[in-house]
Amino acid sequence: MMDIELLEIHAAHGCNLTCDSCSHFSNQGHSGLLTPESADAQMALWSHRLNPRSFSILGGEPLLNKNIEQILEVARKHWKNDIYLITNGLLLHRFPNMPETLERLNVGMIISRHHSGAEYTSKFMEMFRLLRTWKKTHDFKFELRDSFNDWTKRYHGYAQNILPYEDNDARASWKACPAKTCRQLHEGNIYKCSPITYLQLQKKKYSIAEKWEPYLAYEPLRPSCSDSALAAFFAREEEPICTMCPARPEPLAISSPLTPFGQKLKEANAAQ
Repeated sequence: MMDIELLEIHAAHGCNLTCDSCSHFSNQGHSGLLTPESADAQMALWSHRLNPRSFSILGGEPLLNKNIEQILEVARKHWKNDIYLITNGLLLHRFPNMPETLERLNVGMIISRHHSGAEYTSKFMEMFRLLRTWKKTHDFKFELRDSFNDWTKRYHGYAQNILPYEDNDARASWKACPAKTCRQLHEGNIYKCSPITYLQLQKKKYSIAEKWEPYLAYEPLRPSCSDSALAAFFAREEEPICTMCPARPEPLAISSPLTPFGQKLKEANAAQ
């Protein structure tokens, strides 16, 4: 068993928000849900070899998956340390049994706030009042995070017009990366980070530029790998693929994540 800091898995590729420059590309109109059976099969490939200090179920927005509580059950079966459900929380009202599930499985919940506008804050506070009600009868851990304060641009453009940064300084891009340890478990394989993982979804949905081809050729860590390859993968810092992200991150002017995808796509196309 190899100790690692963090491993993540998508319960849903889509999202109910359209946050600017999402590093998981979940703001780009994607779909696809993880089944409990697939979760079980994928985790079984690695749970006898990896011991993550923290295992996270996220997205996209994991609460778009009606089977999210069963997926939490599967995760607890495979991983013995900290497990977190990472969500924007706005759909928690769909899961009245969630507080009991979190308490019974000893799963924590991290709720990310993604905007400070009045409309978004109203929805967020409605969710927070529900949480306070749940806490009166159930003992579960949750944390609220203002995730948007330090967001920067992850790529240029939107939808079919996205482009990599290509500052050609992989070391600087890696050092500036806010998610160095966020390895992704996807389709049974392990990927270095969320952008390189879910770029494949972007390729399937859109005719993206040829500049992405070197990044799309990335080879993940496969379950058949040797122990030495496993150790080398998790020890590796910068790689050539790191140049898809900025070496000198640019501040992000955050628009409302409540804007529908279709409207954002229309606005992005008009700006080209």
